[in-house]
Amino acid sequence: MNVQKFTQKSLEAVQEAQNLAVQNQNAQIEEEHLILALLEQENSLIKGLLEKITNEEKFEEEIRENIAKKPKITGGSRPKDRNICITKCRFNTCKC
Repeated sequence: MNVQKFTQKSLEAVQEAQNLAVQNQNAQIEEEHLILALLEQENSLIKGLLEKITNEEKFEEEIRENIAKKPKITGGSRPKDRNICITKCRFNTCKC
């Protein structure tokens, strides 16, 4: 992933996705973390698009519920430096 090609908003979303993963004690950043980070951005284009095609609040609630269900890491297994991995999912195979 070449972060040099990311826009400022994209970098902020990835950082917030990482924050969400850490806050929820998740081992890695997954799609739900990034989607929620994009929805929470000020003047979110994604949020605006979702409002036009679906119930955005219900969608966001479902994303939060999915994050809450993800496995949690605690104690010594938690990364101390906040370095967590971003999953790469293709064809139902996820790798760090």
